[in-house]
Amino acid sequence: MKALLLLSATVVTVVCSGPIQAAVPSHCNAEEVTLFSCQIEQSAKVVSLCASQPLSKASALAYRFGKPDSIELEFPKTAVNSIEKFRFAHYFRYQVDRKTLAFNIGHYHYMLFDYYEGEEAPPYGRGILVTDTRHSDKTVSLLCRDEVVAELPLLNDIVPCDAGNALANC
Repeated sequence: MKALLLLSATVVTVVCSGPIQAAVPSHCNAEEVTLFSCQIEQSAKVVSLCASQPLSKASALAYRFGKPDSIELEFPKTAVNSIEKFRFAHYFRYQVDRKTLAFNIGHYHYMLFDYYEGEEAPPYGRGILVTDTRHSDKTVSLLCRDEVVAELPLLNDIVPCDAGNALANC
């Protein structure tokens, strides 16, 4: 009986410690919830989407990009009404689940994406697309490495719908 209790406690400890999330670098601090974070392929840079807790329409939302110890880009600059500066889209059907979060900085359109295509190999595609809106053919795709925190669906009823996105169900 003691061994069973010890085993149960060990399993609970492992589940609660979140070893997979601990392996994913993030720019979010301890007071924030990490909604999206990953290290970019072939780079030391990290992309993170962080929100103040508890998660609600009143939360502060922040996109951060850069090396683990040095944030190079943070959007928006202030937490006031920050959720209103983002747009969310979600599309789902059998074997397909696509979620995006978009925002603009000057002439650049940013779109975090978390795609699942069940009939593709690999089935997941996650990262960020950056498009120079003055030249729509100039898009840079920064793909995530395998370890990813991807909780974008939590934004579904919080962030305004991206009516201009074909994936959106506004």
